[in-house]
Amino acid sequence: MNDLTQLDEFTKAYIICALWTAKPDSDFFNRYHKPADIQPKTLAIIIADCKAFQEENKAILCQHDKVGLWNRLRAGGHGFWHVRNNNPLGFQSGNWPDGEAEILTQSAKKFPPFYLFSDDGNVYSL
Repeated sequence: MNDLTQLDEFTKAYIICALWTAKPDSDFFNRYHKPADIQPKTLAIIIADCKAFQEENKAILCQHDKVGLWNRLRAGGHGFWHVRNNNPLGFQSGNWPDGEAEILTQSAKKFPPFYLFSDDGNVYSL
C-alpha cells in the first residue's frame, strides 16, 4: 500500500507534504524518500490520524469547491501536516475561508506533532 494507490486523496497529500517537509534539509529527504519507504507501523499511524481528522471535519472537507488551486481534500492533507507540526503554512494561509480555517486549525492542534526520521533507507516516526 505504500505506493499510495489505495489511499484517499487527503492521506496521499498528507504523506507527500510530510516527505517534502519532514527535515530541515527537506530537499534531501524528499529526493531520497518515497511513500514506499514509510514503514508499516508509521503508515498505520498516519492513516489512522488522517481518518480521525477527516471524520471530525468532513462537513468542511467534503465540500466540492476548491481552496486556492487544490480541492479541499488535498489542501486539507497538506494543512493538517503543517498545523500539527507547528508550521504556519497550515489552514491560515489565506486560501481557506476564515471561519473554516480556524475550525480546521483548532482540530489539527489536538494531534501531537508527528516527526519522521530516516534510518537504513526507511522512514519511521518518533
